[in-house]
Amino acid sequence: MKGFTVAIGLTLSILLGAPDAQAQTPKTIDTNSYYRLTTSFRGDGESLEGNRADSPVHDGAAFMDKRQNVTGQLWRFVPEGEWYRLKTQFQGNDHCLEGNRADSPVHDGAAFMDTCQNVSGQLWKLVPEGDWFRLKTMFQADGHCLEGNRADSPVHDGAAFMDTCQNVSGQLWKLENAGNAGKAAAFKTLVSGKLQVCLYHGFAPFSVKDDSGWHGWDVDYLKKFADQNGLGFEVVERDFKGIWLEPDKGSCDIAGSGISYTLDRRDAKGSGAWSNTYYQVVRTFLVRTPDFTQLTKVEDLKGKKVIVTKDSTANSDLCYQMNAKGISSCLKADGDHPCASFNGLPEKTRKQDPACVFIEYPRGGDEANAAADVAAGQSPGDKDPGAPFAYGGGYGSVQSLVCSQANQALATVWPHCNVASDSNAYAEPFSFVVSHADTGLLQALNCFIQNDKTYEGTPIPAFSCPNPAGNPHNPCPR
Repeated sequence: MKGFTVAIGLTLSILLGAPDAQAQTPKTIDTNSYYRLTTSFRGDGESLEGNRADSPVHDGAAFMDKRQNVTGQLWRFVPEGEWYRLKTQFQGNDHCLEGNRADSPVHDGAAFMDTCQNVSGQLWKLVPEGDWFRLKTMFQADGHCLEGNRADSPVHDGAAFMDTCQNVSGQLWKLENAGNAGKAAAFKTLVSGKLQVCLYHGFAPFSVKDDSGWHGWDVDYLKKFADQNGLGFEVVERDFKGIWLEPDKGSCDIAGSGISYTLDRRDAKGSGAWSNTYYQVVRTFLVRTPDFTQLTKVEDLKGKKVIVTKDSTANSDLCYQMNAKGISSCLKADGDHPCASFNGLPEKTRKQDPACVFIEYPRGGDEANAAADVAAGQSPGDKDPGAPFAYGGGYGSVQSLVCSQANQALATVWPHCNVASDSNAYAEPFSFVVSHADTGLLQALNCFIQNDKTYEGTPIPAFSCPNPAGNPHNPCPR
């Protein structure tokens, strides 16, 4: 792996107080490795830990804590000109350690993790001093040094802080190469150095493909996971139907695109390993705004045309709800049977049963088209009679589509718990699905989900929906 010579005009080759090679300050900083930062003051038993800015622990500031297996204590030195940015495995590439003025009201003057940006307090240099080194910023120059504090100290509430450089052992740091300690890159993927992800192209805001490429909540989150582990990111495009089966077919390492965890999917032959919940939704529909009061229960769909993504939980929820109320699915001109996979439903023509429901799929497989067709009251190319009345999906997805339409043309209605094959209503947790062949990947992904709270996600209405049986929850060691 390529390293970068420490940009301070001196070659660092001194032992930092320990006889083993890992406790040496290297001649080069390996930018692909993580390091622990300890002080002469607190010894090897405590390491500098980068914190979330909104954490109640030390009011979100960086602090010295007991040395342990947490990703906030693993630091990477990212070169920028003659300086470095300090980033943790915990918060990835988007957040940098920032040296603060001691009298600043921000985090009470302590050093803290902030969004990486063009500020000189995030640019650090290493200055050797005997068997140790000092950490200084471009912002406060040579006169101020980072100081590691006692966690119970009243000074800056125990957080690390910038102080006048002086003869105190809390300003003398040791840099210990942790190599790949705690790095998920040690896990096995189908292609070495690459994370291959199966995605469906038309499921905004989770995964979308357009002229600018792939983007969306799931895409951004999994890109961050790959980036934190030094992996390339490659999309393998798949239809949504059975996408949770693709990892164990060898198509990809992880399947995403807002996949709801259900027992039927988990127990399907060939299904991959399901991750912990990273987001949760409730079912809902969008309708034209003038129809806002016309949909509050499944019976209100009698005699209407509804759009859902094929084989999605919106599809299954609709079929199970209709079945429970004795509502038939309309016989379609294209010969498709939307409820065949979900216990089936009697199919009738409109002449036989005027209350039957036409269940259609988004035009071109893109739910944005479904929203546009509901708003316009038309469905180009659809051979079944009638205009689309509603589109059903997860709350976050539906709300995003409603907001995308001009002039408040659409409204979100009838949020409800997801009805499953046993006719009971449940919460709807989202999971990623991982290949069983990828040793260690599931655990690494679960740790990422537990520690990284940056998943965008729209807040959903509060419902007391029970989780489905067996909902994965595998705690990551802190």
